[in-house]
Amino acid sequence: MLSWWAVPHSPDLPTQVPFQPFLASRSSAFLAKISQSTNNLLVVTLQTEPAGLTLFVDGTLKFSPDLEYWAPGSIHFLAAPPVSGDVLGQGTNTQYVWTSWSDGQPFAHQVLAAPDASFTASFKTNFFLTMGVTNTTAGVAAGGAVSPGSGWFDAGAVVAINAIAPIGDSFTGWLGAGLGSTSSNDNMASITMGGPITETASFTGPLTNVLTVVTNGHGYFSPALNGKVLQVGRYYTIVATPGLTNLFTGWSGGVSSANAALRFQMEDGLVLQANFIPSPFVSSAGSYAGLFADTNGVRFQNSGFFTAAVAARGGFSARLLLAGISYPISGRFALDGSYTTTFLREGLLPFMFLSNSI
Repeated sequence: MLSWWAVPHSPDLPTQVPFQPFLASRSSAFLAKISQSTNNLLVVTLQTEPAGLTLFVDGTLKFSPDLEYWAPGSIHFLAAPPVSGDVLGQGTNTQYVWTSWSDGQPFAHQVLAAPDASFTASFKTNFFLTMGVTNTTAGVAAGGAVSPGSGWFDAGAVVAINAIAPIGDSFTGWLGAGLGSTSSNDNMASITMGGPITETASFTGPLTNVLTVVTNGHGYFSPALNGKVLQVGRYYTIVATPGLTNLFTGWSGGVSSANAALRFQMEDGLVLQANFIPSPFVSSAGSYAGLFADTNGVRFQNSGFFTAAVAARGGFSARLLLAGISYPISGRFALDGSYTTTFLREGLLPFMFLSNSI
């Protein structure tokens, strides 16, 4: 139904004037009052148990109780998703979970508008149980165990809890908070979910944590310490070994070292990475023989003949024939292919052998 009132240009706008069947002129201002008759609509009541929770009605969130005005025979969509306890001032560790509709339909379904229709969604109360441990910085993963895990439980449910101490530790008791919690000294106990509850298992003994060891490239390490529970502050040794055609280039992460054998002190959240690269000496592996001389000039006492055998990882063994005397040499080339050594000769100056590349 549409009606309007013509309002002349005056400072009295928007003072209402008597109804006019048509506009006085094209320049006349008007106010339109639009109303919809509800005489032919059905009043549908939507409720929740407990009251005050929310529902989705045709895709819109509504608080209960809610009155809807629907055309007879029209189809509408109702849904009852879980509701946070914040809605009723209970906090986020309380929630309400749908259990049934008064019409016996699923939690999300369509309904038909009918006279005196009423729909009620029933909810049950859930409380959150938070489980924790002390004296182990990585929690359950650090060798100790608490059960069950943190999660939602029905109000009034009796829940059995259990604690297993990490290796080297001892269980001393539960520290509980919340209605129905326990502070028992027995590692096996039970609680009643009268509200949100926190239970913390207390342990005494060495502080422990989980070590993470990873590899970058082809190689391995020993012993197998990755994922193991180690005592914080204690020293351990781990050794990196490259694959057949790879080289170890160093440890990185929480500890840096060029030595394959790494002695480290365990700390919270320690991560070690063993790094490997393909060996640049694979194509150079083989046997070699040749002559060598002092770069300052060829002299009998500073020049001679050599033989060498080079392995795929850059290790080698060699023999120098210098001034009629044979000198064995063994070692490993640097990644750039260089090697330097010095050895003593009886009655002569020390001799330095330098190889720039293989």
